[in-house]
Amino acid sequence: ATNTGAHSAHHVVMSRVPEGTTGEQIVAELASLMAGTPPASEPLLAQMVGVAYAALQSGGQTTWNARGDLDPGTYAVICFISDPATGRPHVRDGMATVFAVA
Repeated sequence: ATNTGAHSAHHVVMSRVPEGTTGEQIVAELASLMAGTPPASEPLLAQMVGVAYAALQSGGQTTWNARGDLDPGTYAVICFISDPATGRPHVRDGMATVFAVA
Protein backbone atom coordinates (compact mmCIF):
# COMPACT_ATOMS: atom_id res chain seq x y z
CA ALA A 1 0.00 0.00 0.00
CA THR A 2 1.34 3.42 -0.91
CA ASN A 3 0.18 6.62 0.76
CA THR A 4 0.37 9.05 -2.15
CA GLY A 5 -1.04 11.93 -0.09
CA ALA A 6 1.35 14.45 1.36
CA HIS A 7 -0.81 15.78 4.20
CA SER A 8 -2.34 12.86 6.12
CA ALA A 9 -1.27 9.59 7.59
CA HIS A 10 -3.28 6.53 6.52
CA HIS A 11 -3.42 2.81 7.14
CA VAL A 12 -5.14 -0.08 5.40
CA VAL A 13 -7.51 -2.53 7.02
CA MET A 14 -8.45 -5.27 4.53
CA SER A 15 -11.43 -7.49 5.23
CA ARG A 16 -13.45 -10.10 3.41
CA VAL A 17 -17.02 -8.80 3.05
CA PRO A 18 -20.31 -10.34 1.89
CA GLU A 19 -20.71 -10.53 -1.88
CA GLY A 20 -22.53 -7.49 -3.24
CA THR A 21 -21.18 -5.13 -0.57
CA THR A 22 -20.26 -1.65 -1.82
CA GLY A 23 -17.93 0.98 -0.44
CA GLU A 24 -20.92 3.29 -0.13
CA GLN A 25 -22.68 0.76 2.15
CA ILE A 26 -19.62 0.58 4.41
CA VAL A 27 -19.39 4.37 4.64
CA ALA A 28 -23.15 4.75 5.28
CA GLU A 29 -23.23 2.06 7.98
CA LEU A 30 -20.27 3.52 9.83
CA ALA A 31 -21.84 7.00 9.68
CA SER A 32 -25.09 5.55 11.05
CA LEU A 33 -23.31 3.70 13.86
CA MET A 34 -21.35 6.82 14.82
CA ALA A 35 -24.62 8.78 14.93
CA GLY A 36 -26.04 6.24 17.39
CA THR A 37 -28.41 4.58 14.94
CA PRO A 38 -27.73 0.84 14.78
CA PRO A 39 -28.88 -1.10 11.71
CA ALA A 40 -32.10 -3.13 11.99
CA SER A 41 -30.28 -6.36 11.07
CA GLU A 42 -26.79 -7.73 11.66
CA PRO A 43 -24.31 -4.91 11.04
CA LEU A 44 -22.19 -5.21 7.92
CA LEU A 45 -19.13 -4.49 10.07
CA ALA A 46 -19.93 -7.61 12.14
CA GLN A 47 -19.86 -9.71 8.96
CA MET A 48 -16.37 -8.59 7.92
CA VAL A 49 -13.45 -10.97 8.38
CA GLY A 50 -10.04 -9.33 8.70
CA VAL A 51 -7.40 -10.61 6.29
CA ALA A 52 -4.59 -8.01 6.23
CA TYR A 53 -3.42 -4.77 7.80
CA ALA A 54 -0.88 -2.14 6.83
CA ALA A 55 0.22 -0.03 9.77
CA LEU A 56 0.14 3.74 9.99
CA GLN A 57 2.12 5.30 7.19
CA SER A 58 3.06 8.89 6.50
CA GLY A 59 2.54 10.59 3.16
CA GLY A 60 4.81 9.35 0.39
CA GLN A 61 5.57 6.06 2.16
CA THR A 62 4.96 2.47 1.00
CA THR A 63 4.15 -0.51 3.20
CA TRP A 64 4.39 -4.11 2.00
CA ASN A 65 2.25 -6.88 3.43
CA ALA A 66 3.33 -10.50 3.10
CA ARG A 67 -0.28 -11.73 3.18
CA GLY A 68 0.09 -13.78 -0.01
CA ASP A 69 -2.72 -14.72 -2.36
CA LEU A 70 -6.33 -13.96 -1.47
CA ASP A 71 -9.03 -16.60 -1.84
CA PRO A 72 -11.73 -15.81 -4.37
CA GLY A 73 -14.33 -13.49 -2.87
CA THR A 74 -15.21 -9.87 -2.15
CA TYR A 75 -12.88 -7.68 -0.09
CA ALA A 76 -12.81 -4.13 1.25
CA VAL A 77 -9.89 -1.87 2.10
CA ILE A 78 -10.71 0.82 4.64
CA CYS A 79 -8.84 3.63 6.42
CA PHE A 80 -10.05 4.36 9.96
CA ILE A 81 -7.42 7.02 10.79
CA SER A 82 -9.00 10.28 11.97
CA ASP A 83 -8.56 13.36 9.81
CA PRO A 84 -6.79 16.02 11.90
CA ALA A 85 -8.89 18.83 10.38
CA THR A 86 -12.34 17.27 10.83
CA GLY A 87 -11.79 14.67 13.55
CA ARG A 88 -13.75 12.15 11.45
CA PRO A 89 -12.31 8.76 10.46
CA HIS A 90 -11.24 8.82 6.81
CA VAL A 91 -13.83 6.14 6.03
CA ARG A 92 -16.56 8.68 6.86
CA ASP A 93 -15.24 10.74 3.93
CA GLY A 94 -15.43 7.78 1.54
CA MET A 95 -12.13 5.99 2.11
CA ALA A 96 -13.51 2.47 1.59
CA THR A 97 -12.95 0.50 -1.60
CA VAL A 98 -14.49 -2.87 -2.43
CA PHE A 99 -13.00 -5.28 -4.97
CA ALA A 100 -13.47 -8.87 -6.08
CA VAL A 101 -10.88 -11.63 -6.41
CA ALA A 102 -11.78 -14.29 -8.98
